[in-house]
Amino acid sequence: KGTKKCYICNYKTSLYENKNSYCSDRIVCDNCAGNRAAECCGSGVTGSGGKTTLIKALASFYKSLGKTVLITTTTKIQSSLRYNWDADFYITDEREILSFEALCPCTVLFALKGDSQTKLTAPDIRVLEKLREKFDIVLCEADGAKMLPLKVHTFRDPVVPSFCDYTIAVIGGES
Repeated sequence: KGTKKCYICNYKTSLYENKNSYCSDRIVCDNCAGNRAAECCGSGVTGSGGKTTLIKALASFYKSLGKTVLITTTTKIQSSLRYNWDADFYITDEREILSFEALCPCTVLFALKGDSQTKLTAPDIRVLEKLREKFDIVLCEADGAKMLPLKVHTFRDPVVPSFCDYTIAVIGGES
């Protein structure tokens, strides 16, 4: 704790020091840190032909506005070996993500290691519910289309978490 200026509101007060080496120069006042949960927004992205590209673009946009962004999935998602997410942090361990402090603008990709090196799998929904309060924005890939241009939903999908404030349905232009 110290008495410097908060990088969000520029108010001089007691501060939380950021423990991330990525943004150790950023400090947040008690008030801004306390208001983070009220500002968070969750969205599920479903459909085909552009979900991943849209999620990456939204993450970049929200980060440019000074937001902390979590990219995750409720099914499967492409790993960083197959797709360049432009994330600042890639986390595949539940304990690590639950202890992660995102107090500065950054993008975090979180999903669990799967059977394949090119796909990551969904974490437990209870973990995602806890993470929603730690990030300003949660972008959740909520179904898989297996690279097909059109996705028809069935009884088992999409898997949109209840904490999502809205759902974006994507359909590819080639469909």
